[in-house]
Amino acid sequence: AQARAQARAQARAQARAHGHDGAARRPRGSDGVGEDGEDRAARAAAASLVTLGAAGLVGYQRQQSPASSPTRCSPLRRPRHRSLRRLLAGRAALAAEGYRTAANEECARIIKQAMEADPDIQAVAEMNGEFREVPVTYPNPEPTPGSAPTLYGRAVWSDVAADGRLFTPMERRPVVILVHAAVGQQEDFVTWRLRSLAANGYVAFAVDMFGTDHAVWEREEIGKMLSPMKEDRTRVLSRFKAAVKACETLVPCANTDRMAAIGFCFGGMVVLDAARSGEFGGLRSCVSFHGVLDAPELFEKPVKSAPERKRTKVLVWHGDSDPYVPPEKLASFTKQMDDLEMDWEIERFPGIGHAFTRPEKIFESDLSSGFGYDEHAASKSWEETKRCFRKLLNL
Repeated sequence: AQARAQARAQARAQARAHGHDGAARRPRGSDGVGEDGEDRAARAAAASLVTLGAAGLVGYQRQQSPASSPTRCSPLRRPRHRSLRRLLAGRAALAAEGYRTAANEECARIIKQAMEADPDIQAVAEMNGEFREVPVTYPNPEPTPGSAPTLYGRAVWSDVAADGRLFTPMERRPVVILVHAAVGQQEDFVTWRLRSLAANGYVAFAVDMFGTDHAVWEREEIGKMLSPMKEDRTRVLSRFKAAVKACETLVPCANTDRMAAIGFCFGGMVVLDAARSGEFGGLRSCVSFHGVLDAPELFEKPVKSAPERKRTKVLVWHGDSDPYVPPEKLASFTKQMDDLEMDWEIERFPGIGHAFTRPEKIFESDLSSGFGYDEHAASKSWEETKRCFRKLLNL
């Protein structure tokens, strides 16, 4: 609390240095976050600012103007693709078209409460910070049955970090790639984690591994999306590579030379494949949360040498009672990681099952299927991951 108070005092001092006394406030908007009008205009001048509106995405390039004339804003583009417009409208529009962003309303309520209670997100709100969320579409390098030729990612960042650091709108900062679980990236849990990462000063980029513009909840549809990925792991790498390229070229404030990646469940498998490939020079760290742990043949004879792979620090957070990672698979995974001479660590939580970071996994149907939220495992894994990123990404 004392550190946050000092951070807020520092932020106010920096705001006064820009010529704003901190008195004027914009009324809170629909996102529940206020804004300092004069200070915001000063910091946004001479930069490119992308905003997310109810009707769609509009990019504006703000250029420095003479003192006697107002800031000039010129629209860059408007989305025409129907699926992109649906993404822009957010959760309400998805629900209106029959698409869910959580398993059910109770799960949505639990995740929303967790997001509102997130201390980093709260700190940004207390300093009247603002999150920017931008959908990013990019080509699907190899469409599979059920996937579109377009992949639907999104980027989130904030103009102030939880520790009080201020960022100009286009200031380049490290990137954390987030890879979704088996339902896709358009779900509430991903939204929460994106904002939490953005609150720590990163550009958080959600990858789309499926090529769908909505989350998938039916078992049959999930299987259709996952099967091609598991059958040919080169598809995993090609879609991950496409996401990194999209983030690098389409998100101006993203610095992919300093990059980390996290993945949950299926996403854990994806980031581990990225680390084992050694193909991503800027990838400083990969973290798997209750991920799929296996030893694919793709990495039995790696193309890259051990020093190139060892540039990436790998953390694996694993529940020892996870029914989706039997002991033999864990043993083969461990052997392959050692054979590849990876710089890696694994933390095994005794008696903990699958999906231990997800607060909505508390119902009997979840527990009987091997799922289960654990507050200690969730908190420890997240805090240690943040600590690792601060060190390796030099933020």
